[in-house]
Amino acid sequence: MTALLTLLSSGCSQEPETTVPDDHDGSAIDAPESQAEHFERRQEFYGLGDPPEVSSGPVLSPEEQAQRIPDCMAEQGWTVDLYEDGSLGGSYHIDQEEHYNEAMYVCEVRNPLHPVFYEEMSSGVLEAEYRHLTETVSKCMEDHGLEPNEAPSLEVFIDDYRNSGWQWNPYRGKEEQFLDNTDCEMRPPSDVLIDAYEQES
Repeated sequence: MTALLTLLSSGCSQEPETTVPDDHDGSAIDAPESQAEHFERRQEFYGLGDPPEVSSGPVLSPEEQAQRIPDCMAEQGWTVDLYEDGSLGGSYHIDQEEHYNEAMYVCEVRNPLHPVFYEEMSSGVLEAEYRHLTETVSKCMEDHGLEPNEAPSLEVFIDDYRNSGWQWNPYRGKEEQFLDNTDCEMRPPSDVLIDAYEQES
């Protein structure tokens, strides 16, 4: 009887209680809790002591914001390019850095990000992230000949983020292969995240 119980118990796999690696030194999430706090952090990022007061427009996705900033910067006398990967690039003389940073800050405030892209992720947003990683990204990896890591439960995924800021992903330990050999989108589309956020608001 004892042998049978041992055999049965050994055949039952248990989901991990956490996916946080031992060498991860993260702690609780330190994210802005409001648009005003987000702007304050951007002000600190750009090293601005007394930026001009600017009115904010409607909130945008990162893609929409990136499309608007070049024109906004041009209005202030700066040339900024939008590249195919969605990144922005501009050049200036080192003596002009403060003025350039102030102009960029003004454009970010005029064209603000939707809060889902800087606030702590809600349960609904985390679930959207989880579904994307376990379904879309994992399937994409398999299509490119890479074996995705075993997924935790949704509960473990959320708890890891809440407790330490850690997010499980299916390509940990295979980052180089993942980046070099696949075109998988690591995050859900912006509209999916925005919908998940607003459904809980």
